[in-house]
Amino acid sequence: MPAIVSPSRVLHEVPDQAALDTLVERLGVERKLAGNLAQLCGFKQAPRGKRGEAEGWKKLDDVIWLQRDGDSRCVPVVGFHRKSDWIRTYCPELMGHMSEGSLANLLSGVKLKVNLWRKVAAPLAVLDLRDGASLTGIRPGLDAIATLAQMEEPIAKRARTDEDT
Repeated sequence: MPAIVSPSRVLHEVPDQAALDTLVERLGVERKLAGNLAQLCGFKQAPRGKRGEAEGWKKLDDVIWLQRDGDSRCVPVVGFHRKSDWIRTYCPELMGHMSEGSLANLLSGVKLKVNLWRKVAAPLAVLDLRDGASLTGIRPGLDAIATLAQMEEPIAKRARTDEDT
């Protein structure tokens, strides 16, 4: 079932177009964004194949998680844009720790760590979240799940390394 996350980091389960229509009406979403959300959920064809984001909304599986060394909480990053006030507005946990430019470098992989912050796999607790739940303040368990995109690259690297030996 598609699950999407708003820029305010709230989870919305949308099993079908009717559920999305109900959500759009409840939130008073504009028509253009409603169409983009339908593409994000896979209910409508996106013009260039697959839509990865819609005005800051993302699929739950595409949310990037950050954790600061020594802190047990994970911080979800949804719909990042390099605007001067983005961190303050959408991810206040990062205020004072990095600039939007540093965050962009961390998210893109240019840097592996910024001021003790690093990307981590999605916490197991995400599996228990239900419609309307906030993604903020989640603490990982001993293990973590990784999205398919996070898993593919390391697996491919391991396969190449195994073949080389």
